[in-house]
Amino acid sequence: MEFPKNTRLILSIGGVLLLVALIYGIPLALTAVEPQVCTVNGQCEHEIFANNLIKSVPLVLLAGMGIGAAAFYFLSERKPQQAAQKPLNFKALYRLLDPDERKVFEKMIDNKGKALQSEISYIEGIGKVKAHRIIDKMVEKGIMEKESFGKTNAVKLPKDLQDLFFQ
Repeated sequence: MEFPKNTRLILSIGGVLLLVALIYGIPLALTAVEPQVCTVNGQCEHEIFANNLIKSVPLVLLAGMGIGAAAFYFLSERKPQQAAQKPLNFKALYRLLDPDERKVFEKMIDNKGKALQSEISYIEGIGKVKAHRIIDKMVEKGIMEKESFGKTNAVKLPKDLQDLFFQ
């Protein structure tokens, strides 16, 4: 059964107030029924009262736990369940890139979606000029974003690709 958010909040506050009332009300009720005479018919009334009080402690604890569980249930947010997503097949995505672009893209993935163009030029088989051309081609395809960073460029994956690869 699903309650509206305001109803859940009101029920939770009511449960917490009930718990506070029990915490303060139980001692007052116990002092009202506390025996005034020590012994009647050879039995200590205070001892009988204490034994009965000890027997009631688990019930009070259970009531507190129940109210706490209800408050948690009513105050916790419900997240809609999503259909299970298929894991990404990165190898299938890499097939869309040429071999040099794959190397650059793998470097970007290894660096959490960000790298300097100078770092990319150190990849085996890719020099400064080739790195520049590959990055420009990937920027044109929308696979990367490029911005000036001193004497080199900083490249990063766009936000949507970062969300896709680094969830």
